[in-house]
Parts: sequence; structure tokens; C-alpha cells
Amino acid sequence: MCLVHRSKGSDEHLPPRPSTSIKAPSPSCSSSLPLLSPAAQARLPLGLIPFTLMGRDPLVTLLLSTPAKPQTTTRVPHRSSIVTSRNMGTATEKTDPHVLLSKSKPVNCDLTDNVKGSNTTESNPDLSKQYGGIHTGSWVSYLPAHWVPYIQLSRLSPPVAISLIYFPHLFGTLHAAILLNSTPLDLIRTCLSLLIGTIFFSNAAHAWNDLIDSPIDALTSRTKTRPIPRGAISPRAAFFFAASQGIGALLVLLVLTPATSTIYYAVPNIMATMYYPFAKRHSHFVQVVLGVCLGWGVLMGASAMGVNPVSINNTFPVLPYPAAAGTGFEFTTWGGGQVEVTVVPSILWLFLASATWSVLYDTIYAHQDLQDDVKNGVKSLAVLFRGATKILLWGLLCIMSTALVWGCPLLRL
Repeated sequence: MCLVHRSKGSDEHLPPRPSTSIKAPSPSCSSSLPLLSPAAQARLPLGLIPFTLMGRDPLVTLLLSTPAKPQTTTRVPHRSSIVTSRNMGTATEKTDPHVLLSKSKPVNCDLTDNVKGSNTTESNPDLSKQYGGIHTGSWVSYLPAHWVPYIQLSRLSPPVAISLIYFPHLFGTLHAAILLNSTPLDLIRTCLSLLIGTIFFSNAAHAWNDLIDSPIDALTSRTKTRPIPRGAISPRAAFFFAASQGIGALLVLLVLTPATSTIYYAVPNIMATMYYPFAKRHSHFVQVVLGVCLGWGVLMGASAMGVNPVSINNTFPVLPYPAAAGTGFEFTTWGGGQVEVTVVPSILWLFLASATWSVLYDTIYAHQDLQDDVKNGVKSLAVLFRGATKILLWGLLCIMSTALVWGCPLLRL
């Protein structure tokens, strides 16, 4: 900073200082302290006048002040002022003095305004690539171009969706193997069969979900690039793809899974999965529906291994399991008949823990689209609780932990 010093006799040879008033800075960018009077400003060196106008100490003002953006002039060429040169093959622009646009952008000193309205997709583009339907990295880049939209529709890359569906099946299979003292060969065979079936089921479930949710996805900033909203896959093609994957999952279940009861346990899960995309239109507890769908894999895994979690009048013949693992109840029907229900409590507790775990992480996941869901009328636990979501998450964590501890067979021996 250079300060101009004037001696007492130097003012005689200088032209008189203009008496124009100096405008104060915008109140949004400077403090509202009282300014010096014009007479006091006239006695100050020229270099200090801008700082005194801001009402601050010169050094503090120099550090904190935001320099104003200079006014820029943009020349817009008129349509008739562009002449094409036939010899050079290029377009030369003639300056038209009558077509000038002057634009100046005000300086925004409040940085919180820019962050407050930001979207999760804009702040983290990786989320949009992975869950917004435009992920093409790793092995997907080596596939034919017309396959890529179906890979994106199925959430096969990255395989997070398959893992979240398969883990409850794996939990149920491992738990049933412990109850039955199964051989490692039977355990591996069942786990591989369920893994193949899970891949087909995951493809069908995600294709069906995106088909039903395509009108909502088109209005959401994070999901508007998914294959169906962006036009890469037609709704008809998505329906046939979902149907083919569902048939594949059913064939795997019939051929590779020897336990007959597994087919019956698959029916409620299929119905709940088909209902899931409609739940967000009229219920805030859509995450609970998803939790039941994903947690049901515990019952599927146990039944595939040979343990029937719930048996009514011994409907499904299953492999024998330890008597301590089953608890029998008898009910009297309206007609006076007796109904005998046998359940395996540890498997039901594991189902509750897995379902609660799914509700917990999907509630966090739903916060990505909270602003768009509120605007579009989509319901979820994130929309219902909003500011109190942490309390809900802590409650879900307590339920999950209690179910895991209380259902542990080792604590009941």
C-alpha cells in the first residue's frame, strides 16, 4: 500500500480536489459503522480514504474486504455483421457498436447462501455415477455398448445392491448350519445356490423398481440420469428384462435348492418386493417395507439349509434340528380346531435384526433426495422425521443390538 504524502506548500500547484461525494460500499459487504464527515475526509491522505469509508482499521479492511468484480462488457455480434470468407472458409466477425451488452455481477459476500441450496449430487458426483444410473467404470467399459444400460439398471457395478440382498441370506444359512451341525460341503453348495439366485432376484427387483419409479426418478436430480428416465431403455424393455430375471431366480430356486419349503417362503418376499415401489406414494414407512423384503432373506437362507423357521401343523417336512431350537405353540381356531405352530426363535430374532439394519441404512440413504422428495410429494422416514432422524437411528440401532444379543443361541444354553 502506497500512501501519498503532501507537504504544506505542494497543495498550491495542484488542481483543486473535486467535490464529488464518494459512495459507500454495499451494506451487505461492509460494516455499518458511521463514516467520516467530508471535511475530515479532505484532510486525510488519498490512500486512506477507502479504508475510513468502510469504518475499519486499514490493515483489518485490507485482510477482510472482498474486491469488487470489475464491470465487463461483452460484445454480441449481430447476425448481419458476420461475413463468411469463401476463400479462407472461416467466419470473420465485424464489430457492431450498436450491439453491446453490459453485464455486471454483484459480489455475494455471504458464502453460506451458496452452500445452503446445494444438492448432494452436485457436491459429490461419485454418488450420481454409482446410484444415478450412469456408472461405466471398471469391467463395465469392456462390455458392448447396448449392454451397459442394463448393467446400470441392475446396479451390478458396483455390486453393493447384490451384497445387501445376499447378506441376510448368508446370515440365515450360516445360522441354520450351526443348528444342524451341517457339513462344509452342504454349506458351500447352499451358499453358492443362493448367491446365483440372489443375482437374478436383484436384477429383477431393481428393474421393477426403476420401471415403477421412472416418473419420480425423472423429477429427482440424482436419479434423472437412470436408464429409463434418460431414454436408454424403454419401459417395455425394462418390463421384459425384469420378468426374465424373475423367471431365472425361480428356476435357480427350483433346481438348486432341494428344500421344498423355500418355494413357499419366496412367495411373500416376491409380493412385498413388487409392492415396495408403490409404498412411497402413500406411506412414510417405505423403509420398513424394504427392511422386511431384505430381512426375509434370513428365512430363505435357513429354509434352504433345511431348517423351517415357522411350521404350521408340520406342513413342510424338514431336516431334524435340535429340539432346543424350536418352540411350539397351540392355537384354537374359530371352528374349534387345534393349530400347532413351531417356530425357531433365534432365526426370528436374526430376521428382526437384519430387517432393522436395512431400515437404518436406507433411512440414511433416503436423505440424499430429501429436498426433491418433499417437493415431489414422495414419502419416506427421512421426510417424516427430518430433524429428528438421529433419534430414530439411535432407536433402530438399539433394536438391532437387542435382537442380536437376545437371539444368540449361546446365551440360552
